Amino acid sequence: MSDPRQTPHLHPADLAHDALDGGEAARPSDARHLAACAPCRSRFAEFRRVVAAGRSSRPYDPLHAPPPRVWQAIRTQARAGRPAPHRATARRPFPGTKGQGNAHR
Repeated sequence: MSDPRQTPHLHPADLAHDALDGGEAARPSDARHLAACAPCRSRFAEFRRVVAAGRSSRPYDPLHAPPPRVWQAIRTQARAGRPAPHRATARRPFPGTKGQGNAHR
């Protein structure tokens, strides 16, 4: 098995697509990479959990309004001209990598 540190990580879009399309890696090379790369395996597991949660809800489950503090935070940020904070981007390197990012094959 090859050293996963020498191989770029699988692209998140590919992992998401595979999670939506049955939850298994579509290509044998991706399956080998997932077997050897803990960060990609973890991200793929997250995508599969999200897909499972989405598929477990019923089409007419009631939506709940967010609490007033959420709307207040949105108004405050909009008035200040600041973008809303976000947690992650598709190009953020996986933990343990040296700035390689998530190279797309």
